[in-house]
Amino acid sequence: MAARACAVGVPSENWLANRAVLVARARAAVPFAGVDWDSATWDVSEAYQHRTRAYKADRPALRLLFTQHGDTPRVPGAPLRGPFGDVVKSLVCVRHRQRGQSAGSHMVFVRATRYVFDALADRDHDIGELTADHLDAAAARLFERERESSAYKVVGHIEEFADALDRNGLCRLRLDWRCRRKCRPKSMTPDRIEAAVQAVGAESRLPDEDAIRAIGSLYQQIPRSASPHDPVSADRIMILIATVMVCTGLRIGEMLTLPEKPLSLAEDGCRVLRYARLKGRADDVTVEWASKPLLTETEPVVEAALAELHEATEGARQVARSFHESGCPLAGTPLQPEIDGTSLPAILGLRGKIAQFLKVRNIAYDVVGKRIRVSRDALLRGLRDDHWALPTIPGSPGQGIRLHEALCVAYANQMHRGTRSTLTHAARPITDQNVRDFLSGRGVIRSVWSVMRSLTVMVAR
Repeated sequence: MAARACAVGVPSENWLANRAVLVARARAAVPFAGVDWDSATWDVSEAYQHRTRAYKADRPALRLLFTQHGDTPRVPGAPLRGPFGDVVKSLVCVRHRQRGQSAGSHMVFVRATRYVFDALADRDHDIGELTADHLDAAAARLFERERESSAYKVVGHIEEFADALDRNGLCRLRLDWRCRRKCRPKSMTPDRIEAAVQAVGAESRLPDEDAIRAIGSLYQQIPRSASPHDPVSADRIMILIATVMVCTGLRIGEMLTLPEKPLSLAEDGCRVLRYARLKGRADDVTVEWASKPLLTETEPVVEAALAELHEATEGARQVARSFHESGCPLAGTPLQPEIDGTSLPAILGLRGKIAQFLKVRNIAYDVVGKRIRVSRDALLRGLRDDHWALPTIPGSPGQGIRLHEALCVAYANQMHRGTRSTLTHAARPITDQNVRDFLSGRGVIRSVWSVMRSLTVMVAR
């Protein structure tokens, strides 16, 4: 691996001058569009849009928090103030330009610098006065505060931070620091590949026979051809997805990024499934297309499930195609310049309070004679954000997939299984969180197993 370049050119002996050059260059060429340098919170979602998979659509915005440790969980602490904060921001910009690190990696790096910031309290957080003793104190506090496996990762970023300070001449004294307590935890993956294979057998990664039978039972029980406004339609789509996964061994991400028509005939006459083999982190992915032969025993089930899934999602796919071609919601629906609110439920598939729906989307409306009136232009502007405008898989034609070219598409809110109105004017990708909620549940969201047990008890009574 090539040595990482110095970001200030040839460092001088004046660490203050080096710092000024580093910060000035970083501020002049921030690799994250639209961020405010002086803000403690950077929304960097736009920088990763071309690498984000659609089935991660439920994930929150990607943010970098240049803050100190907070006292309250999930509440950011005070900003990393002064030159220290400027240096941390500059080094994040440098590591992004040089190595294209993920937002998660950047945040672990920032988290590491928080410990150094705390350790520098006796020098008023002056980064130029940082010494190896301060880094030792930061590492000691890290190992006290975090779990062994987490601390092992963070301390590596403290070492990276120290190396960057040395490389750019940002401290009065050279640090040359390594953590003496850094030792790979036994709980992490063993160093020897053979040991990992022995520890985790191939069988443990596959669904057991009971799980397969349960999926098959639900495949037969959950009704077909339900209205998209009926929660059963979401359950049917989900069990079709689970059935294909069980029969083919596809991962969730591979299943949710299948093209609209994934089956084809190989040269030897067997049926194969074309899928994208996705590698990388949540915000940094590479795509490698591959073909998977169908097992003879499961081929009829897979073909039937895929055909039904295509039919169940065709309406949403047509909405996505229309939006892609026109760039406008409701492109095929004739609308008057001024729309009466009583017609909106039929137009949008809305089953709720019209005024609340419009307010959430900042759509201006008037009330005339106790009836809501909204202009067509204001309505269309407000509806745009209901659509998913990014690709399902990023990439050039033939490599990437747009939403209308994907198999796993649903109307907006359809996968909420009755907790929200299904909006038939907009299409969204089916996400991995939707699949996990269906199979495992989450908080107040009941899994399909819990729902089916309740129905069984009610029938027995």
